[in-house]
Amino acid sequence: MQMDEIRGAGRAVVLGTHSDGSHSAGPFEVSSEKSKRYTVPVREATRKTYSDTVTESQGLRNKEVRHLRKSYLDWQEAKKIMGKNFIGPDELSLIAGELSSAPMSTIPKVHYDAKVLKKAAKDYLLILGVVKMNDGKPMTLNNMRAHFGFDPAVSEPCFYNQDWYCKEKFADKATLKNKWYLIRKEVIKETRGVRPDVLLGKLKKGEQFPSAILTAFAFFAYYFLHDGAFLWKHDFIWCSDKDKNGDRIYTGRYTDPKKINKNGFNIHRHLSIRPCYGVVTQLS
Repeated sequence: MQMDEIRGAGRAVVLGTHSDGSHSAGPFEVSSEKSKRYTVPVREATRKTYSDTVTESQGLRNKEVRHLRKSYLDWQEAKKIMGKNFIGPDELSLIAGELSSAPMSTIPKVHYDAKVLKKAAKDYLLILGVVKMNDGKPMTLNNMRAHFGFDPAVSEPCFYNQDWYCKEKFADKATLKNKWYLIRKEVIKETRGVRPDVLLGKLKKGEQFPSAILTAFAFFAYYFLHDGAFLWKHDFIWCSDKDKNGDRIYTGRYTDPKKINKNGFNIHRHLSIRPCYGVVTQLS
Protein backbone atom coordinates (compact mmCIF):
# COMPACT_ATOMS: atom_id res chain seq x y z
CA MET A 1 0.00 0.00 0.00
CA GLN A 2 1.45 3.30 -1.08
CA MET A 3 1.05 5.97 1.53
CA ASP A 4 -0.59 8.29 -0.97
CA GLU A 5 -3.18 5.79 -2.22
CA ILE A 6 -6.65 7.33 -2.16
CA ARG A 7 -8.78 5.09 -4.34
CA GLY A 8 -12.24 4.84 -2.92
CA ALA A 9 -11.44 7.38 -0.25
CA GLY A 10 -14.42 9.10 1.29
CA ARG A 11 -15.39 10.84 4.49
CA ALA A 12 -17.17 10.21 7.71
CA VAL A 13 -18.35 13.28 9.55
CA VAL A 14 -18.87 14.22 13.16
CA LEU A 15 -21.87 16.36 13.97
CA GLY A 16 -21.71 19.51 16.06
CA THR A 17 -18.47 19.59 18.01
CA HIS A 18 -18.71 21.71 21.16
CA SER A 19 -17.14 21.79 24.59
CA ASP A 20 -17.80 18.54 26.41
CA GLY A 21 -20.54 19.88 28.66
CA SER A 22 -19.66 17.44 31.41
CA HIS A 23 -22.29 16.77 34.06
CA SER A 24 -22.58 14.19 36.76
CA ALA A 25 -24.72 11.23 35.86
CA GLY A 26 -25.80 11.03 39.50
CA PRO A 27 -25.07 8.17 41.85
CA PHE A 28 -24.74 5.73 38.99
CA GLU A 29 -22.51 2.67 38.95
CA VAL A 30 -21.66 0.83 35.74
CA SER A 31 -22.36 -2.85 36.29
CA SER A 32 -21.42 -5.86 34.25
CA GLU A 33 -20.96 -9.52 35.05
CA LYS A 34 -18.27 -9.75 32.38
CA SER A 35 -15.99 -7.01 33.64
CA LYS A 36 -16.78 -6.05 37.23
CA ARG A 37 -13.18 -5.05 37.90
CA TYR A 38 -13.62 -2.10 35.54
CA THR A 39 -16.68 -0.66 37.30
CA VAL A 40 -16.44 2.41 39.48
CA PRO A 41 -18.98 4.72 41.12
CA VAL A 42 -19.55 8.01 39.33
CA ARG A 43 -18.46 11.09 41.24
CA GLU A 44 -20.07 14.49 41.09
CA ALA A 45 -18.67 16.49 38.17
CA THR A 46 -17.13 19.82 39.13
CA ARG A 47 -16.22 21.30 35.75
CA LYS A 48 -18.21 24.12 34.20
CA THR A 49 -20.92 23.18 31.77
CA TYR A 50 -20.88 24.35 28.17
CA SER A 51 -23.77 26.66 29.00
CA ASP A 52 -21.82 28.26 31.87
CA THR A 53 -18.86 28.94 29.59
CA VAL A 54 -21.02 30.45 26.86
CA THR A 55 -22.83 32.60 29.41
CA GLU A 56 -19.60 34.08 30.72
CA SER A 57 -18.06 34.69 27.29
CA GLN A 58 -21.11 35.95 25.40
CA GLY A 59 -23.49 37.17 28.09
CA LEU A 60 -26.49 35.20 26.88
CA ARG A 61 -29.90 35.99 28.37
CA ASN A 62 -31.23 33.64 31.04
CA LYS A 63 -33.91 32.33 28.70
CA GLU A 64 -31.31 31.33 26.12
CA VAL A 65 -29.13 29.67 28.76
CA ARG A 66 -32.07 27.63 30.03
CA HIS A 67 -32.70 26.48 26.45
CA LEU A 68 -29.08 25.35 26.10
CA ARG A 69 -29.20 23.38 29.32
CA LYS A 70 -32.50 21.75 28.41
CA SER A 71 -30.97 20.52 25.14
CA TYR A 72 -28.59 18.24 27.05
CA LEU A 73 -29.71 14.63 27.41
CA ASP A 74 -28.98 11.98 29.98
CA TRP A 75 -27.10 9.17 28.30
CA GLN A 76 -29.93 6.76 29.11
CA GLU A 77 -32.30 8.87 27.01
CA ALA A 78 -29.78 8.99 24.17
CA LYS A 79 -29.38 5.21 24.29
CA LYS A 80 -33.11 4.72 23.76
CA ILE A 81 -32.95 6.88 20.65
CA MET A 82 -29.78 5.41 19.14
CA GLY A 83 -30.50 1.74 19.87
CA LYS A 84 -27.65 -0.48 18.68
CA ASN A 85 -25.74 2.53 17.36
CA PHE A 86 -24.72 3.51 20.87
CA ILE A 87 -21.54 2.85 22.85
CA GLY A 88 -21.80 4.29 26.33
CA PRO A 89 -20.61 3.44 29.85
CA ASP A 90 -22.34 0.04 30.04
CA GLU A 91 -21.04 -1.02 26.64
CA LEU A 92 -17.52 0.21 27.34
CA SER A 93 -17.51 -1.67 30.64
CA LEU A 94 -18.29 -4.88 28.78
CA ILE A 95 -15.31 -4.50 26.43
CA ALA A 96 -12.90 -2.67 28.77
CA GLY A 97 -10.61 -5.70 28.87
CA GLU A 98 -10.38 -5.93 25.10
CA LEU A 99 -9.80 -2.18 24.71
CA SER A 100 -7.57 -1.93 27.80
CA SER A 101 -9.56 1.19 28.65
CA ALA A 102 -9.64 2.82 32.06
CA PRO A 103 -12.92 3.20 33.97
CA MET A 104 -14.54 6.64 33.88
CA SER A 105 -15.23 8.56 37.08
CA THR A 106 -17.74 10.94 35.46
CA ILE A 107 -20.22 10.44 32.66
CA PRO A 108 -20.97 13.66 30.77
CA LYS A 109 -24.44 14.48 29.55
CA VAL A 110 -25.02 14.18 25.82
CA HIS A 111 -24.67 17.60 24.19
CA TYR A 112 -26.67 16.60 21.09
CA ASP A 113 -30.39 17.20 21.48
CA ALA A 114 -33.07 14.58 20.83
CA LYS A 115 -33.94 16.03 17.41
CA VAL A 116 -30.37 15.66 16.15
CA LEU A 117 -30.06 12.12 17.53
CA LYS A 118 -33.33 10.99 15.97
CA LYS A 119 -32.10 12.14 12.56
CA ALA A 120 -28.72 10.48 13.09
CA ALA A 121 -29.91 7.24 14.71
CA LYS A 122 -29.83 5.15 11.54
CA ASP A 123 -26.52 6.24 9.99
CA TYR A 124 -24.37 7.42 12.92
CA LEU A 125 -22.71 5.87 15.94
CA LEU A 126 -22.94 7.75 19.24
CA ILE A 127 -19.85 6.85 21.27
CA LEU A 128 -18.40 8.08 24.55
CA GLY A 129 -14.74 9.04 24.37
CA VAL A 130 -12.27 7.38 26.76
CA VAL A 131 -9.26 9.46 27.77
CA LYS A 132 -6.95 6.86 29.31
CA MET A 133 -5.94 3.23 29.00
CA ASN A 134 -6.21 0.88 31.96
CA ASP A 135 -2.51 1.35 32.84
CA GLY A 136 -3.00 5.12 33.12
CA LYS A 137 -1.41 5.97 29.78
CA PRO A 138 -3.33 8.28 27.44
CA MET A 139 -5.59 6.65 24.84
CA THR A 140 -3.46 7.60 21.82
CA LEU A 141 -2.98 5.88 18.48
CA ASN A 142 0.50 4.79 19.49
CA ASN A 143 -0.69 3.26 22.76
CA MET A 144 -3.57 1.54 21.00
CA ARG A 145 -1.11 0.22 18.41
CA ALA A 146 1.09 -1.15 21.20
CA HIS A 147 -1.93 -2.86 22.75
CA PHE A 148 -3.46 -4.38 19.61
CA GLY A 149 -0.24 -5.04 17.72
CA PHE A 150 0.29 -4.97 13.97
CA ASP A 151 0.61 -8.60 12.90
CA PRO A 152 -2.67 -10.34 11.95
CA ALA A 153 -0.88 -13.69 12.19
CA VAL A 154 -0.47 -13.09 15.93
CA SER A 155 -3.86 -11.60 16.80
CA GLU A 156 -6.77 -9.69 15.31
CA PRO A 157 -8.05 -7.07 15.16
CA CYS A 158 -4.79 -5.15 14.83
CA PHE A 159 -3.23 -2.15 13.15
CA TYR A 160 -1.73 -2.33 9.67
CA ASN A 161 2.01 -2.95 9.85
CA GLN A 162 3.66 0.44 9.40
CA ASP A 163 5.32 2.91 11.72
CA TRP A 164 5.85 6.11 9.74
CA TYR A 165 3.36 8.00 11.94
CA CYS A 166 4.64 6.99 15.37
CA LYS A 167 6.54 10.25 15.96
CA GLU A 168 3.70 12.43 14.66
CA LYS A 169 1.72 14.46 17.20
CA PHE A 170 -1.64 13.15 15.98
CA ALA A 171 -0.47 9.61 16.87
CA ASP A 172 1.65 10.27 19.96
CA LYS A 173 -0.20 13.13 21.68
CA ALA A 174 -3.79 13.43 20.46
CA THR A 175 -6.45 11.82 22.65
CA LEU A 176 -10.20 11.77 22.89
CA LYS A 177 -12.04 13.89 25.44
CA ASN A 178 -14.52 12.69 28.04
CA LYS A 179 -17.43 13.65 25.78
CA TRP A 180 -19.83 12.13 23.29
CA TYR A 181 -19.10 11.83 19.57
CA LEU A 182 -21.38 11.21 16.61
CA ILE A 183 -19.56 9.58 13.72
CA ARG A 184 -21.03 8.21 10.52
CA LYS A 185 -20.83 4.43 10.06
CA GLU A 186 -20.53 4.36 6.27
CA VAL A 187 -18.87 6.51 3.63
CA ILE A 188 -21.22 8.88 1.84
CA LYS A 189 -21.49 7.63 -1.75
CA GLU A 190 -21.16 11.06 -3.36
CA THR A 191 -17.84 11.70 -1.62
CA ARG A 192 -15.98 8.72 -3.05
CA GLY A 193 -12.87 9.65 -5.02
CA VAL A 194 -13.22 13.38 -4.27
CA ARG A 195 -10.26 15.35 -2.97
CA PRO A 196 -10.46 16.29 0.73
CA ASP A 197 -10.02 20.01 0.08
CA VAL A 198 -13.08 19.91 -2.18
CA LEU A 199 -15.07 17.95 0.40
CA LEU A 200 -14.18 20.39 3.16
CA GLY A 201 -15.81 23.15 1.16
CA LYS A 202 -19.02 21.16 0.87
CA LEU A 203 -19.50 20.24 4.51
CA LYS A 204 -22.78 21.36 6.04
CA LYS A 205 -23.01 23.45 9.18
CA GLY A 206 -22.06 21.33 12.19
CA GLU A 207 -20.11 18.77 10.16
CA GLN A 208 -16.37 18.15 10.14
CA PHE A 209 -13.85 15.41 9.42
CA PRO A 210 -13.32 13.10 12.43
CA SER A 211 -9.95 12.83 14.15
CA ALA A 212 -7.80 9.78 13.46
CA ILE A 213 -7.94 8.71 17.11
CA LEU A 214 -11.75 8.82 17.03
CA THR A 215 -11.92 6.62 13.92
CA ALA A 216 -9.56 4.07 15.49
CA PHE A 217 -11.32 4.02 18.86
CA ALA A 218 -14.75 3.71 17.24
CA PHE A 219 -13.49 0.94 14.94
CA PHE A 220 -12.10 -1.27 17.70
CA ALA A 221 -14.93 -0.60 20.16
CA TYR A 222 -17.56 -1.40 17.53
CA TYR A 223 -15.70 -4.56 16.51
CA PHE A 224 -15.68 -6.02 20.02
CA LEU A 225 -19.20 -4.92 20.91
CA HIS A 226 -20.73 -6.31 17.71
CA ASP A 227 -18.98 -9.69 17.51
CA GLY A 228 -16.36 -8.82 14.91
CA ALA A 229 -18.36 -6.41 12.75
CA PHE A 230 -16.25 -3.89 10.81
CA LEU A 231 -16.69 -0.18 10.34
CA TRP A 232 -15.27 1.01 7.00
CA LYS A 233 -14.04 -2.49 6.15
CA HIS A 234 -12.96 -1.60 2.61
CA ASP A 235 -13.01 2.21 2.81
CA PHE A 236 -10.61 4.97 3.75
CA ILE A 237 -11.85 7.87 5.88
CA TRP A 238 -10.52 11.41 5.57
CA CYS A 239 -9.48 12.76 8.97
CA SER A 240 -9.09 16.22 10.48
CA ASP A 241 -5.43 15.56 11.33
CA LYS A 242 -2.37 16.48 9.29
CA ASP A 243 1.24 15.39 9.68
CA LYS A 244 4.18 17.72 10.31
CA ASN A 245 4.40 18.42 6.57
CA GLY A 246 0.76 19.42 6.34
CA ASP A 247 -0.36 16.24 4.55
CA ARG A 248 -3.91 15.05 5.24
CA ILE A 249 -4.35 11.87 7.28
CA TYR A 250 -6.80 9.14 6.32
CA THR A 251 -7.61 5.91 8.11
CA GLY A 252 -9.69 2.75 7.88
CA ARG A 253 -9.90 -0.10 5.35
CA TYR A 254 -9.17 -3.07 7.54
CA THR A 255 -9.36 -5.59 4.71
CA ASP A 256 -7.87 -5.21 1.24
CA PRO A 257 -10.58 -6.30 -1.24
CA LYS A 258 -7.83 -7.33 -3.68
CA LYS A 259 -6.20 -9.41 -0.91
CA ILE A 260 -2.75 -7.98 -1.70
CA ASN A 261 -2.11 -6.33 1.67
CA LYS A 262 -2.47 -7.97 5.06
CA ASN A 263 -5.34 -7.14 7.39
CA GLY A 264 -5.02 -4.20 9.74
CA PHE A 265 -6.49 -0.79 10.58
CA ASN A 266 -4.73 1.59 8.19
CA ILE A 267 -3.27 5.02 8.93
CA HIS A 268 -1.95 6.87 5.87
CA ARG A 269 -1.25 10.36 4.61
CA HIS A 270 -2.27 11.96 1.33
CA LEU A 271 0.87 13.48 -0.11
CA SER A 272 0.39 17.05 -1.30
CA ILE A 273 1.96 18.35 -4.50
CA ARG A 274 4.73 20.79 -3.59
CA PRO A 275 7.45 22.70 -5.52
CA CYS A 276 9.85 19.81 -4.95
CA TYR A 277 7.77 17.73 -7.39
CA GLY A 278 8.48 18.23 -11.09
CA VAL A 279 9.34 16.67 -14.43
CA VAL A 280 12.62 15.91 -16.14
CA THR A 281 12.12 15.27 -19.83
CA GLN A 282 13.49 12.46 -21.89
CA LEU A 283 14.27 13.03 -25.55
CA SER A 284 13.09 10.37 -27.98
